[in-house]
Amino acid sequence: MEKEIAVSGGQQDNVGGQVVTVRKPADSRRTPADSGRSSAFEQLLTDEEVIQQLRLDVGRKCPKEALKNMRRMRKIGFVRVGRRVLYRRQHVQEFIAAQEVRRHG
Repeated sequence: MEKEIAVSGGQQDNVGGQVVTVRKPADSRRTPADSGRSSAFEQLLTDEEVIQQLRLDVGRKCPKEALKNMRRMRKIGFVRVGRRVLYRRQHVQEFIAAQEVRRHG
């Protein structure tokens, strides 16, 4: 019988007649090349997160439709990952900056 323990290594030991495989958790297996990818994905926001940031859910019955219309009219940048639609944090910040109304004079 093999028993997995998520601690460190990738080593096998025979403990009390049982083979125990010790493996590292998924986070500790990342290579330096993977770290750039994970930070890029951490910057991607879902519909719900963007709706909260832009407060589209306040006073609207269908905030997802409002965000979908903004996307369709290309007012906000987005990224497609397969069928998913995600938003870069930078695109949301640029959209907010573009909505700023400056005072004359």
